Amino acid sequence: MMDEIQQIAERDPLTELHEQERKLLWSLRNVCRQELPHLLPKILQCVEWDNKTEVAEMISVLEDWPKLSPDRALELLDYAYAEPAVRTFAIECLTHISDDDLLLYLLQLVQAIKHENHLNCRLVEFLLSRALRNMRIGHYFFWHLRSEMHVPSVSIRFGLILEAYCRGSLEHMKSLLRQLDALHKFKELRGIASVNRSMRDRQMRVHMTKPHNFATLSHFLNPIDPMYRISTIKIEECKAKDSKMAPLWLVFENGDPNGKSIYLLYKYGDDLRQDMLTLQMIRIMDKLWKDNGMDLRMNPYSCMSTDNREGIIQVVLNAETIANIQRQKGMFSATCAFRKGSLLVTVTYPLSSLMLQSILLCQDIPEVLGFGMSKGQEILVYIAFLILRKYGSFIISLFAMMISTGLPELQSEKDLNYLKETLKLDLSEDEARDHFRSKFDEALANAWKTSVNWAFHSMAKKNT
Repeated sequence: MMDEIQQIAERDPLTELHEQERKLLWSLRNVCRQELPHLLPKILQCVEWDNKTEVAEMISVLEDWPKLSPDRALELLDYAYAEPAVRTFAIECLTHISDDDLLLYLLQLVQAIKHENHLNCRLVEFLLSRALRNMRIGHYFFWHLRSEMHVPSVSIRFGLILEAYCRGSLEHMKSLLRQLDALHKFKELRGIASVNRSMRDRQMRVHMTKPHNFATLSHFLNPIDPMYRISTIKIEECKAKDSKMAPLWLVFENGDPNGKSIYLLYKYGDDLRQDMLTLQMIRIMDKLWKDNGMDLRMNPYSCMSTDNREGIIQVVLNAETIANIQRQKGMFSATCAFRKGSLLVTVTYPLSSLMLQSILLCQDIPEVLGFGMSKGQEILVYIAFLILRKYGSFIISLFAMMISTGLPELQSEKDLNYLKETLKLDLSEDEARDHFRSKFDEALANAWKTSVNWAFHSMAKKNT
């Protein structure tokens, strides 16, 4: 019987329980509480929530349930768990989470606010409390809320939370207003750049030199990393990039006289929330690898959505795009760019497959590199995959919590099927590794296709 429960425990969180399994788990809920407390999300799936007796019993059991680790507790804040007692229990499990880990999962926690029955709830209290205690958390909390204020279903709720935060942190509000003023000026400059492309850089620079504009574009905290203070804008180094959306390449003096210049890319017209989610997952996976003694030297850049289809990206210097390399070296050249220790790899895939293909190393690592890998490198890839698979339910839960964003590539749980198919949580570790190896070998055999795809993508972009 316990073997059957263990098999249920190893399934991904999106797999539905059969009626017999639900009855079995519910009958053994007290056993699970003592021996397998991490099974709580599946126990909750067994409750008939329209049955007052069962709900009362579950709430009673919950009072004595051992606290879960933060990665397990996060799942309980998803839309599937509406009962306030369950969500309160989840917050109690998160009470002692470190500031660094809270920042890592803040994107999902802000989305979880959408699933609360009332604005006055433990989740909002918890996030406001931590944001007011740590300005760095408050900074990202503000922008995550602010970037969705255009969504009618949450604008009032998020607006009230923003007001509560700003009233509780008046000094920080002044800093945030300076950033908002600068962003409005970025948008104004981008409008100038998009009207007259032949003279846009000159007209932008003339506009920047006006005293009131120069003042607005100087002396504010870097929106994508408030640890850095911007001094003044370096007008002659700013320009509009030659692409369809005409993003602005902006360069600033560092507030630290010994610090390097700060480079930002302002984009208008693109939804950067997908980029934010992708980069967040890279950071989370990097943490999981490091926690298991594996440092893959990941160094993801920063990205921040600040409004509807508007945001800022950290510029990665000393790097080349795949398109530039193919233009310089030929379409079938090795698609890698090494310069001063930096490697920038650009892969274009739907969000649901992006992470497992470019980060989980399932199919595209050999394609991206464009050459064969040594036996030692292959072993490292397999180990990295198995580490992530160990946290497969957690990774899937994080993606599931982002369905409420309305991203085109993440509309429903069906969009997470690729993750389930790649992780193969229903198989043994050996079977999953063999499945992974077959996908990896398939990618090696088809590596040339990626070069062709990138070449056509480059040509299409050039013609827009």
